[in-house]
Amino acid sequence: MPWVCVFVGVGMAIKGLIAPENDGATFVVLGVGFVILGVVAAVVARWMAKRGI
Repeated sequence: MPWVCVFVGVGMAIKGLIAPENDGATFVVLGVGFVILGVVAAVVARWMAKRGI
């Protein structure tokens, strides 16, 4: 499920770069934030699975 967050973030960032006149900076920032959140969630999920939590 964290990878869905990464894909959505990449999509939002691309949308912000393609159409900057429609509040593009916000989409870029939120997209990068979603990517970071997804990667961190994936790392934490793997860490928890390794320890049986």
